Amino acid sequence: MDRQSRDAELLSRRRFVQAGAGLVSLGVAGGLLSACGGSDSDTGTGTGGGGGGKPVTFGFSHPYAEIPVVASVKRLVDGYAKDEGWKILLDETQAGDLQDQQSTLDTWITQKVTAMCAFPTEPSAFEAIARRALDAGIIWTTYAQPMEQGAGGVLFPPQLSGEVTGRATVEWINANDPEAEVLLLETPLSGAFKTRTDIPRRMIEQQTRAKVVAVQVGIEQSKGLQVTEDVLQAHPNLTVVVSMNDDGALGAAEAFRKAGKQDPSRVWIMGQDGSEDALAAIKKGNTFFRATAALDLPRLSEEVVAVTKRAIDKGWKPGDRQEYVELAPTLVKVGDGALIDRFMAAYH
Repeated sequence: MDRQSRDAELLSRRRFVQAGAGLVSLGVAGGLLSACGGSDSDTGTGTGGGGGGKPVTFGFSHPYAEIPVVASVKRLVDGYAKDEGWKILLDETQAGDLQDQQSTLDTWITQKVTAMCAFPTEPSAFEAIARRALDAGIIWTTYAQPMEQGAGGVLFPPQLSGEVTGRATVEWINANDPEAEVLLLETPLSGAFKTRTDIPRRMIEQQTRAKVVAVQVGIEQSKGLQVTEDVLQAHPNLTVVVSMNDDGALGAAEAFRKAGKQDPSRVWIMGQDGSEDALAAIKKGNTFFRATAALDLPRLSEEVVAVTKRAIDKGWKPGDRQEYVELAPTLVKVGDGALIDRFMAAYH
């Protein structure tokens, strides 16, 4: 598909909303940070891509660069930005370090980039820095979380992921283990992020006879492994683990494998995001990892660039209408061979 056709297709899918419309979401992205606050893409020329043909420098920031799926989103965003001839700066903040992330954003403001897209884990904490960017004439967009300020961004609401995860889990429990014992691996962050596990928990409690025996923080593989091992010690009949992301679920699956006491087909472990490792585990079919609520990473990444490009091309300014593109996840489970292959293609 050529660029013109692709842009037309993307435009046909747009969903416009006003600031403060109540959309909430969670997401992933990342990049490479040097001592000066970001590194230039090796092949980004910065000689085109909007704004009347003026050079464009675009910064893309996320505070959880250590999460594997982040690298894939970063690579895809980088590629779409290069397609536009943009120079791109990528942030490698880790572990949700707000101070480090904001330091990078301040550096980009000082460098007078054309536009930046940031994942604001707590939007209220980013209002001042967004205002500084806007006052400097920089296009501000967001990834995953909406803000009252800025031109808009790309959202994939956590409640939608939670609903997909909850429905699939309830269906499995009622069909396979009506009185299952359940572990939930949640995020340490507050607010909308917790709906990825709060919604499944509520659905399990209301729609099954299963019992939630533990709710623990576990978004890294090592933490998911350790927490699940501990819970298995106290609850050896545990058969269901729902994680707010794939890394925690992969750790949980490893804990069950190491325990070696249960048949994988009698255990339901589900993650969210659709990471490459998660998809590979699900494709095997004989592992404890059974499903994920997968994001369409190529489309998501393309929209990050496309939303920003249109804001640049229109000469967006504070007070103009925001554009938020909202994407929903897809249930991918054991046995979905063709679907798994389609989602895995994004990683190659």
